[in-house]
Amino acid sequence: MSRMLLTVRRFWRGKQDIGRPGLSAGSLILVAALLGLMPVISKARGWFDQFAPVSKETLIGYPEVLAAQPDYGMEWWYLTGHLSNGTEPFGFELTFFRVGVNRTPTEGPFGVRDLFFAHFAVTDIAHDRFLHAERSSRGALGEAGSRSDRLDVWNGPWRVYGDGALMHLSAEDPEFEVDLQLVPRKPPVFQGDHGYSQKGEVPEDASYYVSLPRIAAEGRVRVGKRIIPVSGEAWMDREIMTPVAESEVRGWDWFAIQMEDGREMMLYQIYTDEGISKFSRGALVGADAHVQRLASEDILITPEETWKSPVTGVRYHTAWSIRVPRRTLSIDLRAYVTNQEFIASKSTGNAYWEGACHVQGTWEGQVVAGKAYVEMNREKVRKFAAP
Repeated sequence: MSRMLLTVRRFWRGKQDIGRPGLSAGSLILVAALLGLMPVISKARGWFDQFAPVSKETLIGYPEVLAAQPDYGMEWWYLTGHLSNGTEPFGFELTFFRVGVNRTPTEGPFGVRDLFFAHFAVTDIAHDRFLHAERSSRGALGEAGSRSDRLDVWNGPWRVYGDGALMHLSAEDPEFEVDLQLVPRKPPVFQGDHGYSQKGEVPEDASYYVSLPRIAAEGRVRVGKRIIPVSGEAWMDREIMTPVAESEVRGWDWFAIQMEDGREMMLYQIYTDEGISKFSRGALVGADAHVQRLASEDILITPEETWKSPVTGVRYHTAWSIRVPRRTLSIDLRAYVTNQEFIASKSTGNAYWEGACHVQGTWEGQVVAGKAYVEMNREKVRKFAAP
């Protein structure tokens, strides 16, 4: 799922509430327009009319899905993972967003086709630290962009590229850095109906959604001046969509879980104004890569603990109990570090919790343990409390 999606949808509905320390989506677009970063949009509801709708009849194969798909209004490349040098564990997140602005931009330096955003974080688990940074760009002079013939997306010095069988990821900030070689160990999982993942009653309220649930990672992490050789496992989600005004999505909880015995689980719980959406979904992936689909009624997620952000005043869950009775699965997740709140005031203008967690429980009568990444994103989080 994408935190950028809520930013766009909020703007689309014309809400202009501005919080601190972040900007609303409307104000972000307005500032961009005033600075000449994009043409003034006179009718928000017509913004994405120039883009193709997501359709069950038009699916995208692998590895083609890894390349940019500029016919659609939004897309993102989302990577998370768990790394270690044997004694010190780390989590990482690196996400690239493309938001379409104009398929026929004007000539010259102010003719903008897309806006590009990126989020980067490292969780230094041993020292209970969460480091994060963000970037935004209109892509002028090649500063940011994405290729439509193969996987290659970048924003400044942050980049991920490759052919689907071998990928390279790198991102650096003055305080931290990650540089990794990535090799998928399992075939891609096409979420939903062969990659068509419906999110609401309107058929076009959907995305093309593909996951790489088990990726071997090797490289280095830098924290401060320390450079630490690491290895571990990553997860990649790839989503492509064109937002619709009729969407009822107001937020979600997303879980990417990797067990030590070689099995994986992906769950997302969508929230609407009425509560949990029937379009919430999940998938269980066996050690042999066999995929079992889960419907919303199959999944029971119970929050167990909360943490209140001292910056935004928002309470996030930091521990969960997950049950899938028909698969005799019962696991508990707990955050390694409670404060893994990403405050994206200079890019997407929102705040969300995205964090590394550990897992234990039982699955089909067997004791299991593993690691997970969890994202919590809500529209209401956009209203910041004063610092």
